[in-house]
Amino acid sequence: MCYYFQKMALTTKFLLLVISLLCSVDAYKILVVISLPGRSHGILGEGLVRHLTNAGHENMMSKRADINSMYVMIDLCLEVLRSTVANHNVQNMLRDPTQKFDVVISEWLYAELYAGYMSFWEDNYYKKYLVPYIKNKPVPTFEELKYNASLMLGNSHISLGEAYSLPQSYKPIGGYHIETDVRPLPKDLKVIMDNSLHGVIYFSMGSNLRSEHFPEKLIRRFLDIFAELKQTVIWKFEANLSDIPKNPILTACSLFRTVAFCLRRNQSTSEFL
Repeated sequence: MCYYFQKMALTTKFLLLVISLLCSVDAYKILVVISLPGRSHGILGEGLVRHLTNAGHENMMSKRADINSMYVMIDLCLEVLRSTVANHNVQNMLRDPTQKFDVVISEWLYAELYAGYMSFWEDNYYKKYLVPYIKNKPVPTFEELKYNASLMLGNSHISLGEAYSLPQSYKPIGGYHIETDVRPLPKDLKVIMDNSLHGVIYFSMGSNLRSEHFPEKLIRRFLDIFAELKQTVIWKFEANLSDIPKNPILTACSLFRTVAFCLRRNQSTSEFL
């Protein structure tokens, strides 16, 4: 009987400990804002969201957004601001009193508002694009908002960049968006990789620029340079070329899964195409 009561006492203590730990758990609702609809920026946002969802955070998106209907932006910053705030889903979220977020994660690049430099058209732009959203509402200045960040996450790594004096609130997280579950290579690409005794160089202009738009003289210069290399060169090219050497290998599709791109001071190696 004494053993039974001791066991019950231990069980009760364990349950009380578990309940106390549950009471100390803090859950946050996080809003992630990626303002530039470019592929190289989108993968960084996707990587961040993937880590958050894998950790159990709420995912408001029921499906992937259809970016084929994205507005064509002429004046980049202004149009991104206008189209984002005017978006039907964004307006519904802003007007919904039940939507509350504990943390907002926003991309730094191209997230600025209209700069407001003095010009003949400044007053018209201000009244048309900004006043309707902030009229009769107390809002802080842009300078206050710009530097009111509790934490800055940078797509950089100390081994790939120069040494800079950074504030304690800056945390480098370069490579965080690279998936650890590596998919097998397509058969045709695997054959090329296995047969390349000196390695492979993949050349691409990313998702925004197209190699076919290079001047003919520059294209031929690249072909001559690649032909002299002992490494196998795979060049993402969007058109047919004549009189090309054995090296490089031209492809219109995205055979390779990674491509180097420069983002600020960091040289990354993972833009998914």
